[in-house]
Amino acid sequence: MKSDQIIELVLAELYRATKLYGPFPSKMHGLAVIQEEVDELWDAVRRKEGAQGECMQVAAMAVRFLMDCCDA
Repeated sequence: MKSDQIIELVLAELYRATKLYGPFPSKMHGLAVIQEEVDELWDAVRRKEGAQGECMQVAAMAVRFLMDCCDA
């Protein structure tokens, strides 16, 4: 997969999640969401299926954390 395709998928997940749930209300909340997504990625890696989608969610939540929780 090309890098521009990956970025498009990550952005699509970022926009979808932000529309559904709004911004992270705190750093602790953002961290908890990222940890949950990492746990789901770990499960997908162990199952040997679904890792790509879970990885996109981890990346999107990391970007969301940067946007919502980090000072510019």
